[in-house]
Amino acid sequence: MENAQLRHKTANLRRATAASKRYKIKGMMMNTEILNSWKEIAAYVGRGVRTVQRWERELNFPVRRPRGKERSAVIALKSDVDRWLRTSHGAQNQRDNHLAHPQDRTRLIHNTQLLVAQTSTLLAQSDTLRKQITRAITIGKAIRSMTARVERKDWTGVSMRRA
Repeated sequence: MENAQLRHKTANLRRATAASKRYKIKGMMMNTEILNSWKEIAAYVGRGVRTVQRWERELNFPVRRPRGKERSAVIALKSDVDRWLRTSHGAQNQRDNHLAHPQDRTRLIHNTQLLVAQTSTLLAQSDTLRKQITRAITIGKAIRSMTARVERKDWTGVSMRRA
């Protein structure tokens, strides 16, 4: 798994190095050091857009908002992103991109144990309920049978008992 991540990161860095050159387009210089959207940023780091947005919120991923507003368009410098990936936040997130904190793991284990216990209780209660329903059906059949016998006796005026 680590080899696959290393190969993926190496391929991204090779692409970034090749793309970091400036290209002349119709008389204008285009700076390829700037990533101009969430999609470009996510593609550069090899993750999804929502993951990178979460990194911005929770781990101070280095994006800039030209308009200075909270929800405006974003840009990122490749050098800033590379530096962030080499820091403890980026390295930690590359090692285990979920359950980054021990408290999260402890809480997950605790919640799983609670869920197992509650499931066992629910299973026991449903078994008890199934037995009660089966008994109620049996009693209902017995009552219908007795009622039918009583009605037959009243109708004919004669007991239908065998001797």
